[in-house]
Amino acid sequence: MPELVTVVASAEESTSSRPWSLKSYEKSLRAMASSDAALRGCGAMLSSLGIAVIPESDTRPLKSAVLPVALLPRPFPARQFKAAWQLGSTIAKLVDNMSIDPQWLVDSLAEVAKADDFTRRLVDICRRVYIDGGRDHSKDIRIHLLRHDYLPTTVDGRLLQVEVNTIAAGFAGMGTQVSTFHRMTASAALNDLKPSQVPENKPIADFANAMAEAVSAYNEKFGRHSRTICMVVDAPEDNECDQRFIESVLLANHGINVERRTMTELADHVSVDSQTHIVLIPSLIDPERMVEVALFYFRTGYGPSQYLNDSHWALRESLERSKAVMCPSVPQQLTGTKKVQQLWYSDPSVMTQFGLTEEEADRMREHFAVQVDPSVAKETVAAALKDQTAWVLKPQREGGGHNMYGDELVDTLTTSSNDELKQFVLMERMLPAPLPCLAIDTPASREASRVVPKIISEGVSELGIYSALVMKGNHTVMDKPCGHMLRTKDVNVAEGGVHAGFSVIDSALLVDEDVSSSSGVAVHSVPGSPPLTRAVYEKSLRSLASSEAALRDCGAMISSLGISVLPESKTQPLNSQVLPLALLPKPFPKKEFEEVWELSSVVDKLIDGLTTHPEWLVEQLQGVTEADDFTRRLVDICRDVYIDGGRDHSKDIRMYLLRQDYLPTTVGNRLLQVEVNTVAAAFAGIVSRVSCLHRMTTLAALDGVAQFTLPDNKVVNAFADAIAAVNRVYNETYCRDTHDVCMVVEDGEDNECDQRFLEAALLVNHNIAVHRRTLKQLAQQVCVDGRTKVAKIPNIIDPSRMVEISVFYYRAGYGPAHYVDESCWDVRKRLEESVAVKCPSIPEQLAGTKKVQQLWYSDPSVMIRFGLTEEEADRMREHFAVQVDPSVAKETVAAALKDPTAWVLKPQREGGGHNMYGDELVDTLTTSSNDELKQFVLMERMLPTPLPCLAIDTPASREASRVVPKIISEGVSELGIYSALVMKGNHTVMDKPCGHMLRTKDVSVMEGGVHAGYAVMDTALLTEDDITDSH
Repeated sequence: MPELVTVVASAEESTSSRPWSLKSYEKSLRAMASSDAALRGCGAMLSSLGIAVIPESDTRPLKSAVLPVALLPRPFPARQFKAAWQLGSTIAKLVDNMSIDPQWLVDSLAEVAKADDFTRRLVDICRRVYIDGGRDHSKDIRIHLLRHDYLPTTVDGRLLQVEVNTIAAGFAGMGTQVSTFHRMTASAALNDLKPSQVPENKPIADFANAMAEAVSAYNEKFGRHSRTICMVVDAPEDNECDQRFIESVLLANHGINVERRTMTELADHVSVDSQTHIVLIPSLIDPERMVEVALFYFRTGYGPSQYLNDSHWALRESLERSKAVMCPSVPQQLTGTKKVQQLWYSDPSVMTQFGLTEEEADRMREHFAVQVDPSVAKETVAAALKDQTAWVLKPQREGGGHNMYGDELVDTLTTSSNDELKQFVLMERMLPAPLPCLAIDTPASREASRVVPKIISEGVSELGIYSALVMKGNHTVMDKPCGHMLRTKDVNVAEGGVHAGFSVIDSALLVDEDVSSSSGVAVHSVPGSPPLTRAVYEKSLRSLASSEAALRDCGAMISSLGISVLPESKTQPLNSQVLPLALLPKPFPKKEFEEVWELSSVVDKLIDGLTTHPEWLVEQLQGVTEADDFTRRLVDICRDVYIDGGRDHSKDIRMYLLRQDYLPTTVGNRLLQVEVNTVAAAFAGIVSRVSCLHRMTTLAALDGVAQFTLPDNKVVNAFADAIAAVNRVYNETYCRDTHDVCMVVEDGEDNECDQRFLEAALLVNHNIAVHRRTLKQLAQQVCVDGRTKVAKIPNIIDPSRMVEISVFYYRAGYGPAHYVDESCWDVRKRLEESVAVKCPSIPEQLAGTKKVQQLWYSDPSVMIRFGLTEEEADRMREHFAVQVDPSVAKETVAAALKDPTAWVLKPQREGGGHNMYGDELVDTLTTSSNDELKQFVLMERMLPTPLPCLAIDTPASREASRVVPKIISEGVSELGIYSALVMKGNHTVMDKPCGHMLRTKDVSVMEGGVHAGYAVMDTALLTEDDITDSH
């Protein structure tokens, strides 16, 4: 199954790895449990990935450390955005060509170096390594991860370039997440939004792709096998959550591990081989083991305060001389200095000298503001002294907060010597047209743990365009613009730092004209929709600000997406509502895993065969309905709609999002099927994120132990693909044009963060909006057209606007408590009669009942009757435990009464917590009538072999706001395989296994609920052998 698993083990040959054993696994597990640094990294990654639950007060679902963000994207002229976007490759080419001419850089910065010691230190390294040392940078592997920043101005609507960041281009991760969030809010608040108005924005994925390309180029060029990048960071780091996103993408998409180190840690522990120039650093968990680094990615090193002593400068030079790829190299960093960028403007020959065509140089100049050397341009200095509000004085610094305005600008220009002025650039100040911005009031929101909105009446925005260039000598490996971000602030605020609270992270809503200056001009052309003017935008903005329901949604989505900063105490970085989970994945036999993975399509086929025969389902469940009122209500709807009503479900569009659960047993290492979940298969979102965490911890704790594989596990994307396919088929079948689905949820849903990941995937990957409603809300709001049977619900912000729903996806409705009154049952029936696709439909939900699944075991003809071949049926039976109807199978009942520890009694319920064991099982079997017993299934209990598990001590971790580990000495795991099937009549649109999850608990615990604290979320570490039998 090569498409299933990704090898992320040590690149060394397996002969050099220690064999798998229970002892070696336990050793790694305990080493991680005792590593403060590793546990702190886990906490930061958990917060970044949004692996969380909503707090008990679900009206206040916001993480306390939320980052300052806008709540709606900002209208931005599409023409200006496109112009800046298209400059990405041009700027990257110019920066690269300059970086491979270190002599020109040293000469151009000679005067600045005399006045600015920081620039001098960088110039000295550049001279010693590349000029005196003879290193030809044009033959090196070079990676540029850039962000070029622009401000739209009131003069001729020009977009002027502020600067190009060649080091530590921040917020690529947060920018990606905020765009996802804005797709949700924009689709709710703005009428008839076109997908093209919200540009695709995944800079984090492209940055990770570029780094992976650089690592591959390194390995290819030097014949190495490194899978490690070192991110050089500050301590403490304000922006760690943003950085963790790129770490998670590198792990999930490329199997590349990221080791975070400060300059001090590297200065103390880095090893550069004097002959090979290979760089090694000690493993975080096992310092005796050295890890080869292919690429150093600097998220620090751009200011003098980050070099605490001469050892840091010596380190920087030592790394520069090594074979490892630098991002940026010192020449690249010097290319990003204000002085060099000022020369692009003041010396017309520079851009063409370094490889741009005249046409490319002209396009660049269109976006230049006036910028001069104040030691030379005395007329410009005089103009700045006359009107200091129109100018800014910039030193050679990155990171914000260093620019000079007003009185400080005047003082510096008038008191500095000519030599001192050479370190500065004097630049005209750009004055954008303001536009209101709805933002989060960050201090108030953190205190209240909910979204408290504020309106920035006169907001101005700086546009940042991310781009990536990877060069191997003169060969271009990758060159592309990657995404964007906006930083929006009050027009009266000079600085723009997000963490400092000056501005908020924002994204662009592309419009055909500049809304800031319009007074009724249509800026997009969706037929029948009102024009998006400034007035319309402001109205939508204020409506969102006053909608409690919409603001609550915002808080939940922000928490789910991990749009956060670490608390002030950076040593305690954990989101306080972290979900119970394992810190290392569980060793699991690969052979058994693959067997049930491949079986998933067979299970899908059987469920669909059962679903399209509602008469059989009604007949088989008749005995259950006499004892169980909940099943009776479902059966009644099935009969009314599909039998008496004559609806042929085999001709409908049908969607199945399933999870098939198995337990490994001690008898013959068999995997036995526990059940198939046909409604609300949970944790598809969270487990995708847990897999990212497990890639990080596995590579840290187990690299070098043995060869292993971690399954690709992007369940939430596959589920979103299935829903999107159904939406497309719905539109084709009924000639509709909707991109809206409704997720039916519980009131007070504790698994909301998990659900929000699916919402995010639908928004980002498919431009499909998700509307969350309870059954009670639908009963009050839904409208099903009597003629067309089209279902519509009101928009959450503007109830006068009705939204057509293509899919109702049930994350509730599987238990009687979800139907709070008769109106909930009535709306379930009305939706079943509509043309909207239901996931699950009533017949599909009935096909997942325990009674129906018991018949697969007890009646050999059932599986063949509903579409399986004999071979498929035989494969299914290999995984069946004994399960019987206790009203009939008296011998099995007698066996259960004799040894109740070996059996479990199951009612017709989903959601966990309903099964009966021990005394309760005995009591029910002995006191219930035969008719009452018909509602149950009696099943043999599966007894897996235990294995230690390193998990989070959830209560202690929540209290301490950091990862507190615990070891479950005898942990047993239930495996869930997710699958998706989409049918249009008898045509298969999509059929695939999607991923997996494990739920691990102590062997003595009966129930397996994660939220209830019985079990922890886990994933599989696939091994060739079952190590539970090894010593």
